[in-house]
Amino acid sequence: MDEEILVTAHNLTKTYNGTKALDELSFELRRGEILGLLGLLTPTSGTVSVLGLSPFAARVLPAAWSVWECIDF
Repeated sequence: MDEEILVTAHNLTKTYNGTKALDELSFELRRGEILGLLGLLTPTSGTVSVLGLSPFAARVLPAAWSVWECIDF
């Protein structure tokens, strides 16, 4: 497996109405790994980079985001 780090997060914290939902999460995501974080469009604090750039950079979005699948039960 290629060990290239694609996504880096450092001390991500997310607070909703005074309640911490995420508290200083840090990780590195490499090629072939999958991670899902629901409801975390913008962290309250901490940093994220995708391919060394802001995750909202125009050239990052087409290459880095996932395909959404809807499942009916």
